[in-house]
Amino acid sequence: MKNKTTEDWHLLFSKIAQGDMSAYLVVYQAYYETIHSVAYQYCKLKHLADDATQQVFVELWERRDKLVSVENPEAWLWVIARNQTIKIIKKEMSHRAYVEYLKNYFSDEEMTPINQLIVKQRCSLIDRIINSLPARQLETYRLSREEGLTYQQIAKKLGIGIETVKEHIAKALKNIRTALKAHEHELRIVFIIFSQFFIF
Repeated sequence: MKNKTTEDWHLLFSKIAQGDMSAYLVVYQAYYETIHSVAYQYCKLKHLADDATQQVFVELWERRDKLVSVENPEAWLWVIARNQTIKIIKKEMSHRAYVEYLKNYFSDEEMTPINQLIVKQRCSLIDRIINSLPARQLETYRLSREEGLTYQQIAKKLGIGIETVKEHIAKALKNIRTALKAHEHELRIVFIIFSQFFIF
């Protein structure tokens, strides 16, 4: 692939745009390892680099109808790789930040097995709550908190007003807080049940 000219790239992208899987595989096989290597340098974790690299080629295929208008195909591919890697890192950092918050929540106590279990349960609970949000709230919340987009960027991406974006995210946060309070009894039950098996 290194010896291919811009014309070669345009031809490949043009074929992919027409649904040519063989052309897609040429790009995939030529660049998968290189993109994965770069993603790993930034992510430092293999499973994150795997996810980022996979998403690059998912996006390449899903956006194939736009490939014919790409002026510099190779540069376009690297921009997608950079964006997907950043997105994966931001998502991981968001998750780690929440786990760290939960650990700090128990900072006055030793991180006993039961507290570790509660941290795990809280992470699972908030994931369920987020996934149960109304479609528009979920979409704007993920774009803001997981992909790191600004309100203006979200508004442009979704074709809605900035104030509407703010309203959706505010409602999403309120729903998350309300649901967390409503589900606190689940964590209390976990504590009561499992505390019987641990000596404090």
